[in-house]
Amino acid sequence: MGLSQWDLIKECLGPSYTQEESLVTFLTPEASTRRYFRITLKKEPNFSKILCLYQKGEEDSFERYREMSTFLHQKKVAIPKILTIVKKSLAMVLEDLGEVHALDFLIKASQEKRASFLSSCVKEILLPYHQTQKEEVPNSCVSRILDSNFMEKEIEKTLDFFPKAFNKELKKDEKEEIFLDFQKLFLFLEKVPKVWTHRDFHSRNLLFLNNKIICIDFQDSLWAPYGYDLVSLLEDCYFSHAQVHKQEIIDLFWSSSEQKEQSILIYSSLALQRLFKAVGSLCFVFVQTGNPKFLPAVGVAMEKIRCILESKEMNFFELNGLKHRLLNYYYKV
Repeated sequence: MGLSQWDLIKECLGPSYTQEESLVTFLTPEASTRRYFRITLKKEPNFSKILCLYQKGEEDSFERYREMSTFLHQKKVAIPKILTIVKKSLAMVLEDLGEVHALDFLIKASQEKRASFLSSCVKEILLPYHQTQKEEVPNSCVSRILDSNFMEKEIEKTLDFFPKAFNKELKKDEKEEIFLDFQKLFLFLEKVPKVWTHRDFHSRNLLFLNNKIICIDFQDSLWAPYGYDLVSLLEDCYFSHAQVHKQEIIDLFWSSSEQKEQSILIYSSLALQRLFKAVGSLCFVFVQTGNPKFLPAVGVAMEKIRCILESKEMNFFELNGLKHRLLNYYYKV
């Protein structure tokens, strides 16, 4: 960490956090361009704080996180507290809750505990969260909608960075055919009611501490089709849940919904969009940073996409471009 960053640390945390008196650990980067540091005073090794640094150009995301933090506290959703904000430096200091990602819990947990965790996510967070009314939402977020235009931009990003990550060309006609198939899904999803959504609700964005689920990375919240967060949770690129548990949670989530009859078609359509969007985000990070850490998750996502495309529900859309162009392209990389 350079001297200018040490000046920033002292500005954020106070003059006692000097280079001589502090321990700084660069935390494993998530699939984003933000940087995180755990900072501890040598004389107080059991007390640390997290410094989060946003990059230039991420001012809107920075402001959304700040406003969403206030909103979520009011909604009584558990999140890390913001301790200090230095807006001019796009920096914020967060309380350090430790290495307690839900992913670590799920890896070690029994099948019964995993099922219980998923049920708690739906009952305690998603269903209440989706009841949010427009007047409650922060001004910086209220106009954000995952509509067809938004989803098309996400697909365009994936079609751009997916080939770059694997150093292989995707021809113009191949891109067009894939894009047209996704547009069929978007037209269908436009009819699904939109609810307030976390937008990135998966095991690396959830903490699990003392049997309590804690949300992080919520600055991209928006209005999205009912079921989007559920897909993020169950079709996780970092952890595969048992099919029996997934079906139980899907039934629970849609038990009182007017779209219950179409739940599987909605779920599968959202899963295709969400997973392909995730592929783009993961490839983008690799292309930008050169860090291959998240490339295995691309493989997981593509396997999930293949299974969905081969399911009988997807025959409804006749997604031949996705089936033949995309899968043929990927599995020959």
